[in-house]
Amino acid sequence: MMAVDFCDYFWGEEHNGWNVLYQNMRLGQTATKELTDFFKERWSIDETYAKSLNKLAQRVGGGSGVAGANVISNLERWGSFAPVFAVLRSASEQLASVHLSVVAKTQEMVKEMNRYQELTHRKHKQVKDEESHTEDLVKTIQATGGLAQKAKETYSQRCQDLEKVRREGASPKDVEKAEAKLRKSYDEYKNLLDKYNNIREDFERCMTVSCKRFQDVEDHHLSRLLHSVREFVRLLGSSSEAVLQIQREMQMQFGQHSVLSLLDAFALSRHTGLEKPNAMVFEDCGSLGSGISEQQSPDLGSSGAAAAHSASSLHHHQQATDHHSSKSSAEDMAGGGGGGGVLAGGFLRSRRDRKKEKKNKKKKDGADTTSN
Repeated sequence: MMAVDFCDYFWGEEHNGWNVLYQNMRLGQTATKELTDFFKERWSIDETYAKSLNKLAQRVGGGSGVAGANVISNLERWGSFAPVFAVLRSASEQLASVHLSVVAKTQEMVKEMNRYQELTHRKHKQVKDEESHTEDLVKTIQATGGLAQKAKETYSQRCQDLEKVRREGASPKDVEKAEAKLRKSYDEYKNLLDKYNNIREDFERCMTVSCKRFQDVEDHHLSRLLHSVREFVRLLGSSSEAVLQIQREMQMQFGQHSVLSLLDAFALSRHTGLEKPNAMVFEDCGSLGSGISEQQSPDLGSSGAAAAHSASSLHHHQQATDHHSSKSSAEDMAGGGGGGGVLAGGFLRSRRDRKKEKKNKKKKDGADTTSN
């Protein structure tokens, strides 16, 4: 592309080139402010989005504290799906971090733009002071050109009036009047043309300098704004790459989760025991036992084991009672009897009971003799 030279494009009969260039320079301040406001708005959007992502991450994250306690808390909150929420939380926090990084860098860009805006304001004030002479020349040549155009029209009209008077055969006095008006309009027109041409030479020289000065200002201005926009585009590109990396990591992490892996993680984290409970057995704590519990075979059911143990205990108790009863009777017969004896098992028996037993025994012996 060929280089543009303002000196070739901002002339014209109405001499508006300088005004166009000056207004364009002033609009540079407006463009700078608008670009700064754009960066501010984008920074606000990213900041709000980052805060929302962090809030969302906290919502699915469970809270801070001991890692193991968080795992248990999340399992109690979401069950076996809790590891997936952990991935979502991590991704949300990373995305929030990316957007906060964009916010920080955009804030730096805004500071630079504010400094540039101040420099631009001072530069434009300096340019306006330097261009004051050219500005005056523009106003003068525009005014002179306008007067010269009107003088030209007046002179043309006086020429037509003189020809008309001569054609109609007017009196010499009328012809003389028309010629006087014509000479006056001619002198005015000629003087204005000379004045215009003299101003034009100075105007062209000053306008050429002004075009170069305005172009230099515009070159620097456009370079500065384009640099800022390129920096912003690179910032967005780097943040987009970071977001894509987070997305790839999410896909990899989700690929590690399946129904079986989630069930396995839940079982390992929340298991309550690896062995089945044993059968419950009856434990004898009475005075008849030895004081040591006799365990039954775990193969028996709880009700069957209890019943078998109860029957065995009753059998042993009956045998012990019979043995001690017979022993006590023999001792009573050998000793001649007292007021009473002590039987096995701690029960007292009266003399009347002993006589009754003897009587029953005699009857039994008599019955046996008769049968023989």
